[in-house]
Amino acid sequence: MSDSVKASVCISLAAYVEKQAKRFSSNLEKVVASGDVDGVHDVRVASRRLVQPLRLMSAWLGGKPIKRPAGLLRTTRQALAQVRDLDVLLASLCGSDATWAHGLDPSDLARLEGALTRRRQRFARKAVDRLTRQKPERAAGLIWRLSDKMLDVVDEESDLVLAHQVETLFEKSLERLVHRDPRGDQKHDLHETRICVKRARYAGELMRDVGLRQETVLLKALVGMQDLLGRWNDQLIAIGYVTREARRPKVLAEDAAWSARVLSLAADWAKEADAGQRRILDVWAEFDTALRACFNRYRDRAQSSRAPGNIHVS
Repeated sequence: MSDSVKASVCISLAAYVEKQAKRFSSNLEKVVASGDVDGVHDVRVASRRLVQPLRLMSAWLGGKPIKRPAGLLRTTRQALAQVRDLDVLLASLCGSDATWAHGLDPSDLARLEGALTRRRQRFARKAVDRLTRQKPERAAGLIWRLSDKMLDVVDEESDLVLAHQVETLFEKSLERLVHRDPRGDQKHDLHETRICVKRARYAGELMRDVGLRQETVLLKALVGMQDLLGRWNDQLIAIGYVTREARRPKVLAEDAAWSARVLSLAADWAKEADAGQRRILDVWAEFDTALRACFNRYRDRAQSSRAPGNIHVS
C-alpha cells in the first residue's frame, strides 16, 4: 500500500458506506411502494454489504451506536427473506430465465404459478406492514452520521490502523471459510458454508473498494462457488414451497393428480440438488487451492508483524 492509499482508507470507506446506504434507502422505498422484485433483492444485498463496515466502525465508535442501525438492517433482511425466496422460484419457473418447469404442462404450470404468486403477495403485504411499523429507512441516516464521525476520529496516522483492520476482517473471513471445508471427516452443513463464502466475498470486495489489496483470483473463485451454492440452496427452498402447496388437504381432495405431478417435479429438483451438492464437493479442491493460498499469505504476514487495532469478527 502506498502512503496515499493508506491515508485515504477512511475516506474510501465513507464513500463505500454512502453508496450502499443510498442503495438500501432507494430500494427500500420501491419495495414499500410497490413490492418491486429487483428492489427486494437489492435492498437485502445492500444491507448485507453494510454489516462489515459497521463492525469496523464499532472498533472506533463503540458497539452501542452501531446496535440500532445493525438491528434495522437485520429486520429488513428477515422481513423480506420469504418474498425473495418466492421471487427466485417464480423466475426459475416462469420468468425469462425459466429453467425449472420441466415435466409440467402449461396448465399445471399456470396453476402452480398462481398459487405461488398469491403466497408471494401475502408475504409481501406482511413484510411491508412490518417495515412500516419498524421504519428501517432510519438506518441510512444513522449510518451516514456514523460515517461522518469516523472521518472525525480517524486521522492520517490512525488510518493505517483502519487499513489493517479491513485486511484483518478479510483474513478472519477466510479463516472461517477454511474451517467450513465440506469434504472433511466432520461434515459441515453446506448452508453454513454458503454463508461463509458470501461473507468472504463481501469482505474481499470491501477491501478492494477502499483501495487496499485486490485478491482478483480468489474473488473470482468466491463468486463461482457462491453461484453453485446459491443454486443448490434455491432448489432446496423451492422444494419446500411447492411440496407444501401440493400437499394442502384441499388441493389433494380436489385434484390429487395435479398434486402428484407437482410432487414429481419436486422430486426431480431434489435429484438435481443432490447432483449439485456432489458437484460442489468435486470442485471444492480447486477452490480450496485458491482459498488456502490467499489465507496462508495473510496468516503469515499477520504472524510476522501483528499491527495494533485488531477487531473481533463474530
